[in-house]
Amino acid sequence: KGLGYALNYGLSFCKYNLIARMDSDDICDPFRFQMQLETFIKDNKLKDFVKLHGFQKNDYIDKLLENSSLYLMSSYTESFGIVLLEAMAHGIPCVAFSSAEGAKEIIKNNKNGYLIDHRNKVIMAKKIDSLINNKEKLKELGKNAKETVKDYTMDKIKQYWIDLIEKK
Repeated sequence: KGLGYALNYGLSFCKYNLIARMDSDDICDPFRFQMQLETFIKDNKLKDFVKLHGFQKNDYIDKLLENSSLYLMSSYTESFGIVLLEAMAHGIPCVAFSSAEGAKEIIKNNKNGYLIDHRNKVIMAKKIDSLINNKEKLKELGKNAKETVKDYTMDKIKQYWIDLIEKK
């Protein structure tokens, strides 16, 4: 979701390799949207920097995440960002727009990633660039990201629900 938007501001840091995943259930007409993205990538000479993987199984995605250093979520909305937890489980800090409400529950600014207010693409690009160029900060946020995931284990969530139900 929001991949076209991400590619638009991705031009400002396209010297880095970007991995983009597009799920067919995220859009109403996946074929038409994919064609538009492919045209955009070609017209802006991004094919050496952007790869559209299409729908993939979890083990394929896990391998991509294992070789990633930063997760960018450009969604306009997100009820709960489970994808953020998946990235964080691999020790990957996340950068997302605060308009994706679910991201606000998971990302803690300057602790495990960054939330960008007002969908400000300039600030988003600057945050990404600063993290790519500061390996120590990237490592620190990644370590904290792994810790964040521990708050969402099955046992902790189960206990949360038990506590909530028993309050009635």
